[in-house]
Amino acid sequence: MRLDRSAILKYLHEHDGNRVDQAERELPQDLDHEEHGDLLSKLGLDPSDMLRRFEAKHTGPSQSTSAESPMPVALPDAPPPEGRAGAS
Repeated sequence: MRLDRSAILKYLHEHDGNRVDQAERELPQDLDHEEHGDLLSKLGLDPSDMLRRFEAKHTGPSQSTSAESPMPVALPDAPPPEGRAGAS
């Protein structure tokens, strides 16, 4: 899965500022946790941990993480389905 390079750099800046310069030089713009796992490990980062952190920032408690489609939501001013015009 693709990782946000800027998020990795920010994480390093907050947790290990000594490796930020190295990361800026070595990490590609298009960063994949599997393809570039060796680079992440070289920087002292666990690729799986970075993936979990990345996913955690993009899936909050109110968002579904399942692959299923979300349930439709009725708008407050919309009549219920049985109240549709022309319904018998």
